[in-house]
Amino acid sequence: DSDQLEFNQFIYLRNIFFRYGSSKKYLIKGLDLRIIKNEKLGIIGQTGAGKSTLIDLIVGLINPTKGDIIIDNKKIRDHEKKLLWRSMIAYIPQFIYLSDSTIIENIACGVDLKNINKELVIESCKRAFIHDYILQLPLGYNSSIGEMGIKLSGGQRQRIGIARAIYNILKNEKKILVLDEATSSLDIKVEEKVINSLNNISTNLTLIMVSHRHSTLSNCERILEIDKGVIVADGPPKELLNLKNKNVLK
Repeated sequence: DSDQLEFNQFIYLRNIFFRYGSSKKYLIKGLDLRIIKNEKLGIIGQTGAGKSTLIDLIVGLINPTKGDIIIDNKKIRDHEKKLLWRSMIAYIPQFIYLSDSTIIENIACGVDLKNINKELVIESCKRAFIHDYILQLPLGYNSSIGEMGIKLSGGQRQRIGIARAIYNILKNEKKILVLDEATSSLDIKVEEKVINSLNNISTNLTLIMVSHRHSTLSNCERILEIDKGVIVADGPPKELLNLKNKNVLK
């Protein structure tokens, strides 16, 4: 059926150019990238290099100005295919959107309270290392987090966002996990635990991570470096991260 979308082989960004509206400046220029299913890919680059734009293209939040995004052998062009594609992705941005409701409702995002799988929420929170914190709250999982999570610290908000993604993955609803600087507010020790946990969620998960901290990406199988909208390096972390570690503030 031509309306079906399967992701069993690869994501292929073919000769992608991107610019906003009538802007003359391309943020992504002639980018060619193939990501194999179940690969763990890390993306590095200076601020403004085009990392988040690339992520937004992969996730389908923006459309290429030129070029094609191909899943297995199908181009993602029409609205239906985009929706099907997005439904396979758990995306954790740097700034997590939280609604003014309880922790459990934020993790099971958009599900009626009576239909939430509470055991799975707890399991997800344990894997995101936020469960112990939640238990200390007077109302536990039923605690309100305030508008945009005002009652939580940056690191707590990020871990709620990560727990939400894990919940969707454990429900077998997501095949791809994308993190865009999604652990930047965590201290290094907690971050390491969370990343290990994400690496062990499922063998059937494609992981794409952007981070300024190179230690975050050391478990990836492959690292891309982006500069001015083009891929300037693509290889194993041993080669790419060690070279750069001299310049990274620990």
